Amino acid sequence: MKQRPSGSFMTDLKLLDKRLDCYLEEELAKKRGITPLYVISYDRPFRGPIIIHVIHDGNFGYKEPDKRDLDFLAEGDCEKQSLKSQLDAKCRYFEEVRKKKEMDFEDNIHHLTRENKTQLLKLYNNSHGSGKGAHHVRKVEPKNDKGYRVVDNRKIK
Repeated sequence: MKQRPSGSFMTDLKLLDKRLDCYLEEELAKKRGITPLYVISYDRPFRGPIIIHVIHDGNFGYKEPDKRDLDFLAEGDCEKQSLKSQLDAKCRYFEEVRKKKEMDFEDNIHHLTRENKTQLLKLYNNSHGSGKGAHHVRKVEPKNDKGYRVVDNRKIK
């Protein structure tokens, strides 16, 4: 039989949600060799209950459940918020994610161009046929019927 906290706490907990439960977790404490702590679990319609909150004094020491734990659960309850506030929060989250992706993309391009400037320049010049793509070869073009003219007078390495 699981040890439960005071009746008033359990009543207030059930007012938050009927599927919430609180008990002293002794089996897990014995396995890990720690002091037993109260846990709040949520009974899911499938796969059984899951622990959603561990009640402790801040250093994972023993503490009786009280109103502060109920307030903590109530703050995270999305069903208590209006639909508009839920949608606003989701919109803000997705906007932050979008901005972060844009900044990451810009940083990535900046670092690529900074670190791989030569490789990117060669790739661009080879694909567009302009600039100094083949810098290790002198450029020569036909002058007329009699010969060729050197276009690039740089020394070859």
